This record gives sequence, C-alpha cells and structure tokens, in this order.
Amino acid sequence: MTNATTGPDARAEALVAHYERAGYARVAPAILQPAEPFLDLSGEDIRRRMFLTTDPDGRELCLRPDLTIPVSCDYLASPEAGVSSSRGSASITSGSGRRIESSLAGSLRRRSSV
Repeated sequence: MTNATTGPDARAEALVAHYERAGYARVAPAILQPAEPFLDLSGEDIRRRMFLTTDPDGRELCLRPDLTIPVSCDYLASPEAGVSSSRGSASITSGSGRRIESSLAGSLRRRSSV
C-alpha cells in the first residue's frame, strides 16, 4: 500500500526535485494537444489509440498520448530554442500519456514517465 508521502507520486516528485536542483527546468506540457504532430510522426495507425476531439475552428486535438512531442514542441516555441549554451537544453517532466490499448477493449491506459 502506498500513501501520499511514500507513494509513486512522492517518489516521482523527489526525483524531479533532484533534477531541478541540478539545473534542469521543469516543464509541464498541456494535456490537450494538436493531433497533427502525433499523426505525422507516428502515422495514422496511432489514430485508433488516441482520444480525439475537434475544436470550434475544426482543428483536431487529442489527449496527449506521449510526452516527447509536446516537450519538444514547447521547447522549439520558447525563446531558448536555438540559443547556444555549454549545457544545451535541460528539462525534466513527469506525467503520463493517454492511449487506448486494444487489449483493454477500449479502456484508458495511462503511460507514466518521469
């Protein structure tokens, strides 16, 4: 059994805090993302495993199935993008992606990462 001070969330938070002390910046990409980058990079096959919706302007959005693409897009949109430094870009995130797994008959599966 886990509790709020010793459970997985507390351990993940402690790990993220360690990276922050080492100079990494915490990033927290939005959970609702444009679907296009995921479809472009992962192919249409991922579409059946994504939770999709459409905004009022007709743009296709999804619950983020992964952290890599949103973190990269946020970095590229930031003022730090392309700025040369001795360390390069250093960021840490924790959270989960959301995908439908066919073996779970349509159930939501959270893919956690730190």
